[in-house]
Amino acid sequence: MKKFVLFILFGTLINVSFSQSQPDTTYKYYFLTGSPTDSMFFYKDIYHYDTDGKILYIENINKQFYWCSGHYMLKTGDYVTYYEYDDNNQIECIFILDKNKDTVLKEIFTVINNDLEYVYQIKSNGKLVNYYRYYFYNIKNREATPLLNDAFNQLDGYFAYSYYHSDSISMEMFDTLSSEYHLSKKIYFTYSSNNVVQRCIQKSKSVSCTLDLSYDSDLRCNGIECTKSLDSCSDKFWYLSETFNENGDVSENSIIPYFSTCFKFYNYGRKENYYYDENNKLIASKVFNRDSLDNWNIYVSKYYKYNSTNIHAVEKSEVKLYPNPALSELLLDNGQELIKEVALYDVMGKKVRHLFVNAFSTIVDVSDLPNGIYVVKINTASEVLVRKVQIMR
Repeated sequence: MKKFVLFILFGTLINVSFSQSQPDTTYKYYFLTGSPTDSMFFYKDIYHYDTDGKILYIENINKQFYWCSGHYMLKTGDYVTYYEYDDNNQIECIFILDKNKDTVLKEIFTVINNDLEYVYQIKSNGKLVNYYRYYFYNIKNREATPLLNDAFNQLDGYFAYSYYHSDSISMEMFDTLSSEYHLSKKIYFTYSSNNVVQRCIQKSKSVSCTLDLSYDSDLRCNGIECTKSLDSCSDKFWYLSETFNENGDVSENSIIPYFSTCFKFYNYGRKENYYYDENNKLIASKVFNRDSLDNWNIYVSKYYKYNSTNIHAVEKSEVKLYPNPALSELLLDNGQELIKEVALYDVMGKKVRHLFVNAFSTIVDVSDLPNGIYVVKINTASEVLVRKVQIMR
């Protein structure tokens, strides 16, 4: 269980990746030993949208505890996350209800002239209390750079919903005894002549972090270098990078530490790879940890499902897939509903099988595939199903 306490990388980026074609369901697995045969189902989210494609609410099924922000943790169980918007379709409030309909977490966005106040509240002793707030001075139309959000999440441990562009940000922690906020950190932005973020400096009482941003020819931020300073010691800390595929979608996001004498990083590096189908829909992403021998070991897998409208459609699906583990053949039976086509993907997201079926059942030959975990994507007459199968001989 100790691995769950590590910061989970790239959460903010996923929201941006879904902006064009958002999934209905997200499945997430942790690989406790780095082996695909030893996975633990972590959570399932079922998204519900309005006619404009905005998220109305998300059904959260947490099989393990879930770190929401900083040191706050949701226990195992079922929750619902609701979103409220203002007249400009900007998020005004996010709140999470437990199975008893009690609010366990609330995020509030308040526009004050040209500034924005973001307040994070958690349930404590039966009631909601302030936990921290961010105050954005002279906010820039609530724009944000996805990779910059990842960078600050690395530094602060998922403390903010988003780090919007502004002149500066004050991060303040709430003292329940005095009922006052106390300044914890301050973030300053500098912009280039074409109005993109060039540098950010985050200052606290003892540590200063400088983030230098680089961009590609399309003005997409593709690299951030972090330099950390403490007293008389200053050195490069880590480098965060992002690459894009030919469709302009994110293909990889990685963080590699600089091993300096000043600071210690929590591991040898981490990367997340994103996999898309033929329609450019994100279908999976995988997080890898780098070890001391420069090997990349799988840590987290996430699978995304489309065209399902609610949790019941996901749970009641009758498709049968057997045997599992499979030896040489994989049988699929969908009762009285047609299977239109089937595709198999390996753990790297590479398509290794594709069959046009147009029948209620089919057999997939897997005799030449290596042992391991595969994702099976099944297009039926009414929905797209995603299943996991193991091939083992």
